[in-house]
Amino acid sequence: MIVEICSVVIAACALFVSVFTAYIQKKHDRISIMPICFIVEKCHEGNLAVLIRNLGLGAMTIDKALMTRGEEVHGNLIEMMPKVKQKWEGFSLEIEGRTILPTQEIVLIAINPRSESIRQAVKDALTGVEVSISFHDVYGKEYHKEKRLGGWGIFEKDFGYVAK
Repeated sequence: MIVEICSVVIAACALFVSVFTAYIQKKHDRISIMPICFIVEKCHEGNLAVLIRNLGLGAMTIDKALMTRGEEVHGNLIEMMPKVKQKWEGFSLEIEGRTILPTQEIVLIAINPRSESIRQAVKDALTGVEVSISFHDVYGKEYHKEKRLGGWGIFEKDFGYVAK
């Protein structure tokens, strides 16, 4: 009788451990392929760029992308830029519905200004723009990321290192 009770208790404990382990494994699997959205402002050697980069291990699909400055709202960044007399290095018109794989990126805008006036005009147009990205992972879990552009001041100084 005691042996039978012990075997039932041990079987119940084993079942509990199995169910709990499956729950933890499922949670781990979801977290391990979670996308991490990073909105990047680049200002290096005169080049200016704004990118959406996926630093996570899972794909991210963009559901909604909004660029706002005051009352002005657009679905991309290039429509907010001034007219310049040179070609853009890259830009994206359609952002919503695109999937960014791990370590990949979407170029919102990129330019290598030929003059300081073009560089300043683009920087002025970007300053204060709020980039808002809503996206989901492969499991359908939704995320949101926002960033206000314009942290250019920290990039203007010489870091004391020059490549040779």
